[in-house]
Amino acid sequence: VPDEKKAMAGAMRSQQECDQAELEEWMELLHRTPAMDADAILRNAPDRLKADKGFVLAVVERCGLALSFADTSMLSDHDVVLAAVRQDCNAIACAADACCSDKQVMLAAVRSNGHALRFAPGHLRSDKELVVEAVRQSGHAFQFVEKSLLSDTDFLLTVVQTCGNLLQQASDKIRVNRRRASKTPSVWTATIQGAALRQQATNTDSWTATNCWDI
Repeated sequence: VPDEKKAMAGAMRSQQECDQAELEEWMELLHRTPAMDADAILRNAPDRLKADKGFVLAVVERCGLALSFADTSMLSDHDVVLAAVRQDCNAIACAADACCSDKQVMLAAVRSNGHALRFAPGHLRSDKELVVEAVRQSGHAFQFVEKSLLSDTDFLLTVVQTCGNLLQQASDKIRVNRRRASKTPSVWTATIQGAALRQQATNTDSWTATNCWDI
């Protein structure tokens, strides 16, 4: 029995050494590969390495979209998804729902591309901090805002004051239907126009609310 245990222990050590050697070989290959082609490394890696957090992290830090080739267990790993999204916001499309519900992950995504807000669940589409960050990056992101925010005058004022020019650029695609936008369209109108007037007083490049909104 002792001899059998020694043999098993030796076999385990041998396998671990082989696994480590294989990992080092793939890591070396990764470092020699241009970042734009790093996704091919994960795509062609052994299944064991596609589920190895350290290896997957190293890959997605160079090419976020490589996340699509990772083991499914990695798609819900906070650290892996966050690293991938920080490298390429489009990686959020590969992430599991649990990570799309993670505010830190979604903040990283929308700060790079406001359109990433479309992947956020409802409770984050109504998160004021997240929405403002998304709209600040792209006025077009406003179309993904949870409808409940459209009747929040304080929020609308903040958006207009901080992101007014971006909203103007996006005006052709962002048209708010009065019947759906708010139960109190007069409040909506007053908020938008009031904020525009405040901006006009301090910013010569300010935008005109009536040119940007169907109100």
